[in-house]
Parts: sequence; structure tokens; C-alpha cells
Amino acid sequence: MPAFPKRTTTDFSNLASGNLIGYLMVPDPEFPRTPSFQRRPQPSKALTGSDRTKVKVMGRESILINKSLTDLRAVEQLTDSEQLNGLAALLLDAAERRMDGKKTLVQVVDLLERQMDEKGLASLLAPGRPGDLARPRRQEIFECLDRCRELKF
Repeated sequence: MPAFPKRTTTDFSNLASGNLIGYLMVPDPEFPRTPSFQRRPQPSKALTGSDRTKVKVMGRESILINKSLTDLRAVEQLTDSEQLNGLAALLLDAAERRMDGKKTLVQVVDLLERQMDEKGLASLLAPGRPGDLARPRRQEIFECLDRCRELKF
């Protein structure tokens, strides 16, 4: 194999990249260093557009409101379908009454928790809906709202 010159892969990759390795490490001044908590959600008509809202909980994996699917498979803390029933009731209540594009996501969750503390979980349900609810944790409410594709920020 004397016809092939000895060359390291590092030399080859530096040559191919044009020695831009240091360029990738420079922080972007436009990129914020801390996350923004000023997101202001506004629901679309897919969640609140009809008089009859259909809510279906699919096991411990997802919530279907009308035709909007919210996938919660990655939320490991959810262990019971009653927790998803509670999250579905919270999501529907937040979309119909709380989210107006003026309140931040943190303020919306604070209002939902205050309502659960003062009036209980039954206050979230519309008449005629089943009442098998379990109270979700604060972080699970945030995760559900973040995973809902029908919210516009």
C-alpha cells in the first residue's frame, strides 16, 4: 500500500470543513441566554369552534379534542387515564375561558390551579361530562399545553 499516502482523518476533516471548527463554537448574540416565559397562547378554532365539543381520552397516551390530537406519550409521570381526563378538562377550560392572547402561559396555569384549589376539579367539567378526574401536577399541565398543536403562541 505504498501508493496511498498516510493521512489522518483529522487532517481530512479539517480540509473538508475549511477549518470552520472554531466558528461553530462562537455564541450568537441574537440567541437569548435565558428562556422566555412571555409566551401568550391563543387557541385556534379547532379546540373551541363548535357548540358540541367531543373529548376522548385514549388510554394513557393522548387526548383527542374534536379532531385535535395531543400526544402525551413522552410524559412519564402520567400513570392513569383519570389524570388524562383531568388534563383534557383543564385544556378545554383554558382554551375556552382563559387563553385570550394577553395572559402568559404561566398566568393561565396559575388561574387553572387557583380554580382547582377553590372550587375543585368538578368546576372544570361541563354538565353531562363524566367526572372521573384526577388532579394533575403543575408540570404536567405545562407539558400538556406545550404539546397541544392547536395553540398559537
